[in-house]
Amino acid sequence: MILARIPLRRHRGLRARVTDRLINAVMIFVAAWKLTPAVFHPGALTRDPLPTLLAAPGLAGVAVGAAAAAIYLAVSLLRRRGLRRASAFPLLIAAGVGALGIAAFLLPSAVPLAAGVPGPPAPALELTTLHGPPVSLSALRGRVVVVNFWATWCPPCRAELPDLAAFARGLGPGGAALVGVNATWTETSEHAVRDFAARYRLAFPLALDLTGEVTRAWSVKAWPTTVIVDAQGRVAARRTGAVDAGWLRREVRSAGR
Repeated sequence: MILARIPLRRHRGLRARVTDRLINAVMIFVAAWKLTPAVFHPGALTRDPLPTLLAAPGLAGVAVGAAAAAIYLAVSLLRRRGLRRASAFPLLIAAGVGALGIAAFLLPSAVPLAAGVPGPPAPALELTTLHGPPVSLSALRGRVVVVNFWATWCPPCRAELPDLAAFARGLGPGGAALVGVNATWTETSEHAVRDFAARYRLAFPLALDLTGEVTRAWSVKAWPTTVIVDAQGRVAARRTGAVDAGWLRREVRSAGR
């Protein structure tokens, strides 16, 4: 990796060289973490690069980034024998602080509710769809429902489409349901939404919020926002920003218990 070749001046002190290596390791982690979706969805990268790079890397991204940073540190320490005399304590402290910072950055804007604590009732949702009959949350009572608020002009919304599609393909009849709620009142036209859905081959129900009333009722302030509703019609989890298939599966399983 290019970042791993950042030169470290030999005349600098031991502490400065340790700091340089830690900074390089963090940069390598971030680069590998953000590029993970491109590895998993190379076709999406060539078709639409920016949204793919804005996708949520998830736990796989954390693992890839941590592995890349660890490899760099290991190689760097082996090549620079002078660092063998350094105390491991400052490195452990720095690594712990970095891990806490990364964890805080990766936490979604709203976390799932604690186990056993009932969430608030989900607002009403009854909208027309691009294809098929109208969709109603009350008609889906008894099933876990994933409600994804999105817009065609939103890069993170496009970034999460491969993971939403993968999640939708794994849904069986009578099980969990996925409903996409388009912010149609912000779009240029309903026809533009239809063309977008056809271009990306979106197979799950796409509801049209023509006035923004449903979006406001669900307190959506940014796109995308994903809400997990349990079988009793209560909010089980909520996340603002692009989601990944692993997060969706975990939260749906948790909501179905």
